[in-house]
Amino acid sequence: MLEQQRKRFILDTLLLLDDWQASLQLDPQAALQKLTQIKQQYRDMLIADQVDIQAYIELMELTLISVMTLAPRSGGENS
Repeated sequence: MLEQQRKRFILDTLLLLDDWQASLQLDPQAALQKLTQIKQQYRDMLIADQVDIQAYIELMELTLISVMTLAPRSGGENS
């Protein structure tokens, strides 16, 4: 039962991340504010022993990759 709850919590978090990725393209400011909430949720999962450290690191890496690839680029590139 605990393992099933753990898997469900992780799945819910991944769905939240998917929603966040979509919102990053539509409203970058709101999405970046929501990033703080998502990172706190990851920390809470780790502290509550719902994920191990490796899963926590993978979730954080996924979030960082999303920020780097989906965030609008600032105008530093002139052709």
